[in-house]
Amino acid sequence: MKKNNESFSFQEIYDETHNFDRFCEMSNYRKRKTELPVNLWIDQAEIYKDNKSAKQIKFQINNADNYQNKNTCPMLLDGSIPEVVFQKAKASGEFNISDSEITEVKNFVLNNSYALDKVADQLIYEDEFDEIFIRGGKAADELEKNKLKEKVDEFMKKH
Repeated sequence: MKKNNESFSFQEIYDETHNFDRFCEMSNYRKRKTELPVNLWIDQAEIYKDNKSAKQIKFQINNADNYQNKNTCPMLLDGSIPEVVFQKAKASGEFNISDSEITEVKNFVLNNSYALDKVADQLIYEDEFDEIFIRGGKAADELEKNKLKEKVDEFMKKH
């Protein structure tokens, strides 16, 4: 997605957020692994740079167990969702998740944003993220987030 209030069409956003080649460079996380109601894709290859977008994850817009990379919506690491894309996802006919489920995804992103940021920049690896990420969709307290940050920093010192 374009930054700095550049104009863009919906098709450009859709193409950037639904590019299959880009999904191949993202790590997929099943619901049972994250303890969320939807599957996720996490940038682990600086995809945001290629797309000239903000760092983000993608979440599946339905509760299906199988991966459906065409039925996704991006969420930035600040927990926000680009409105144009979100409205299109909601109108897709595949959208069947509740506001509370979206809040769970948002909490997951906010809980893990420090680590997700470092994974996107390849400063820590996916297997390291797997060891430390805060599971589930409840908001973590600052102590939990600080423990995660310390673990991420330890991994980065090893590299």
